[in-house]
Amino acid sequence: MKLTNTIKHLAVGCMAGAAILIGNWLIGLIFSDYGGGFAGFFAVVWGFFTLGWERAQYYKATTPDKKADPKAPPKKLLSPKQYWKTKWLDTIVDLIAGNAPVWLILAAAGLI
Repeated sequence: MKLTNTIKHLAVGCMAGAAILIGNWLIGLIFSDYGGGFAGFFAVVWGFFTLGWERAQYYKATTPDKKADPKAPPKKLLSPKQYWKTKWLDTIVDLIAGNAPVWLILAAAGLI
């Protein structure tokens, strides 16, 4: 199995963590009695967003082209068994790469 877009997931996770951190800081500037409670909520929301993204990838997954041949049969959607047999590692690594930076950035800032 080839992990194709893990670095992109990691980069987007870092950007999301930074955005949550900056948003939390801005809310703290606006409201003087703000204790930082939204950061964890937004991290959980981000986790559900990444789960939804991976679910959408699951529903779009097709069999790979053997050749770029016009006479080749059309692509077929993968069954759930085929998907998890071939892409389980990629899915798990993508979810970790997309969510770990968010939680690590917020933990380093002392917000969670």
